Amino acid sequence: MQVKNIFWRFVIPNNVGSLTLNNKSMNKPFFNKLFLSFSFAMLLTSLLSAQTPCANNPAKIICDDFETYNVGNLSPQAAHWIPWNLNDGSAVGAEVSTDFASNGTKAMKVKRDGNTGGDDQLLKLGNKTTGRYELKWKMYVPAGKAAYINVQTDENNPGASNANFAFQMYFRANGKYDMDIPTPTVSGDYAQGQWISLRFVFDLNNNIGKLFLNNNIARSWAYTQNLGAINFYCDDASYLFYVDEVEYVQLTNAVFNADVCSSAVDLSLLFGQAVDAPQTSALQDNSTATVDAADGLASCFKDNLTGPAVINNSMWYTFAGDGAPYFIQTVPCTATNYIGGQDSPGDTQLAIYSGNDCSNLTEVACNEDLFEDNDPATDFRAGVEFQTQPGTNYYMMVDGWSSTTPAIVAVGQYCVQVTRKPSVTCDNATVGTYNLTNDGVICWNQNLTGILEVDPAGFKLPDGATGVNGLSWALTAQPVAQGVWPPSLGNAYFGGTQFLQQIFEVSFANNDPQLTQPVQVYVTPVVIGNGALLPGQTQSFMENVDPTNACFFVGASKPFLLIPETAEFNASASSTVSNGNNGSITLSVEGGLAALVGDPSLYSFSWTGPNGFTATTQNLSGLAPGAYTVEIRDFLGGCTPPFSLTVSVTSDVDDPAFVRNLAVFPNPTTGLLNLDLNLEQAVELQVEVFNAMGQMVQQINAGNVSSYTKALDLSAFSNGIYLIRFRMDGETAVRRVTIQK
Repeated sequence: MQVKNIFWRFVIPNNVGSLTLNNKSMNKPFFNKLFLSFSFAMLLTSLLSAQTPCANNPAKIICDDFETYNVGNLSPQAAHWIPWNLNDGSAVGAEVSTDFASNGTKAMKVKRDGNTGGDDQLLKLGNKTTGRYELKWKMYVPAGKAAYINVQTDENNPGASNANFAFQMYFRANGKYDMDIPTPTVSGDYAQGQWISLRFVFDLNNNIGKLFLNNNIARSWAYTQNLGAINFYCDDASYLFYVDEVEYVQLTNAVFNADVCSSAVDLSLLFGQAVDAPQTSALQDNSTATVDAADGLASCFKDNLTGPAVINNSMWYTFAGDGAPYFIQTVPCTATNYIGGQDSPGDTQLAIYSGNDCSNLTEVACNEDLFEDNDPATDFRAGVEFQTQPGTNYYMMVDGWSSTTPAIVAVGQYCVQVTRKPSVTCDNATVGTYNLTNDGVICWNQNLTGILEVDPAGFKLPDGATGVNGLSWALTAQPVAQGVWPPSLGNAYFGGTQFLQQIFEVSFANNDPQLTQPVQVYVTPVVIGNGALLPGQTQSFMENVDPTNACFFVGASKPFLLIPETAEFNASASSTVSNGNNGSITLSVEGGLAALVGDPSLYSFSWTGPNGFTATTQNLSGLAPGAYTVEIRDFLGGCTPPFSLTVSVTSDVDDPAFVRNLAVFPNPTTGLLNLDLNLEQAVELQVEVFNAMGQMVQQINAGNVSSYTKALDLSAFSNGIYLIRFRMDGETAVRRVTIQK
């Protein structure tokens, strides 16, 4: 579910109302005309330089612009041109004309001369049986006229049988074209009275044929025959057309381990099959794939655990869109060396681009990990479900996950599996479910993507509709009711994403410096079919779409809370001396969300102490002697790092039985303190001084003594309460003193 160069743009006005936080109402301005930009990182990647001119292409077979020919009969002037009857002097041969030209002054004219019959001209292609070839030319059909072409499997025996016709195509006088061989018939529109471009790709190794009309794919089909010749023919007086800039070149053979877009393996035969019937490619292997400097980064790739992505063993594929939705994934199939191995099986990432050549590709879908088995520890394959557009050519890059630290390169075998999904109309489109984690709280410098979890199973996006179709997300100041178009909420509508024909998570960064108080916003998914853009609009942002004659479905609105930047916690404590179990601790806390909004109830306290003691209040009483530790957190979202503090509660009476006398004086003191200790027996003695925060600030190892008299200098310490702890053979005696300068 991912993503693209979509910018979610909106302005949030002042005074959008009050915020209810923990049952406390606070009237605060929303954002002060805050402009936010949402991006799904659509990557427009230039992968290869412009194509080589035909005359300079070392793989050229025929480059013919007719400029070097004389006006008149064409066939006697070039060996690759021959009339249908294989007679160079035949009247059915086309001629060189200066009537029209797409480049220069001359072109081939295919016409009908009165009662002599129509021109019937062949371009000999060499009876190819293997390899990959590109054949293209420019064609001009005057208004109200027609044209016809076909491909023959044998240039030396044209029309010997119907089997010789590999395909045929009519350009009708009404501006429509249709190709009825092979069946089923494919039709569309073409422009009359201007030059149009036709481009055929014949992959005889993989049995693929493709036709591009004006750089848009018109058909992709199984081509299982030889490549003999192309026939230009005028059937009757309504036919008249011109041909110019003919180019016939041999393409690089597609191989399974090429890291080059132009050598993409064609997967078109996996498409257009029965619904929910998975189609699987041959075994792929990227073990020896090279690095192509032209590879661009895909928006979702996350190599090195955190990035940047490393594209160094990618493989390229291509296919034609037919308007149906598809689920494409990598699978183990028959792999004996499954990519990624045991540590990260299937570890692939894939990106799909639209474009008719590798020099100008636009990312339309991306996935880093599919987690097909819902267990990322055992399956890291990539996969994406997306809606193809008819007449669109696609390229797909599948890359093995890589890391530089530690050094990992996912190599090995896999297959590409394509499954056609049922088409969705407005009648059966639905909005699915999603969840907001962290109680819907987005901390400072965090993103909505981090807490939003989308379940794609329940989303069905219309693909059998016209106009604007797909899914968008809206942000509002209030919940959106069923059947309400979010932009109709006026100032309560803050903006929405573009409608996309795929399930995706929306990104929203909480980092605007003008955010000074918590703000509640609602996020709502909306599915539409048959929408129309408002006059003057070109992008399908929700506010630019007219839903009047559309079907649309509003999902459940869910609130999320934006938390501004908060100060870190700071705390101090004072304790009273315990006589038995009546000690107490008073805690003072600063920082966090509670300090920002002036609401101490937003602090969360977790105390632990001796003998399994626990408590959740700020201050404690009825305490036995001992050390008590508190962890302080924000009650909402945990946006401020937790803070921990240990406080000692001591006894002033329960000295060990072998202590004859223990005096600490004067108390209070200005800094100089006298210690006088007398014992019944010699023991190992340590003297420790603690401040009010429970931090040890001084320690003395007195050794094995039965009496101890010492002047202790505490003048370097600030005013306050201090504890002097005497540790003797595992027992302690504590005295509390006050420094008062």
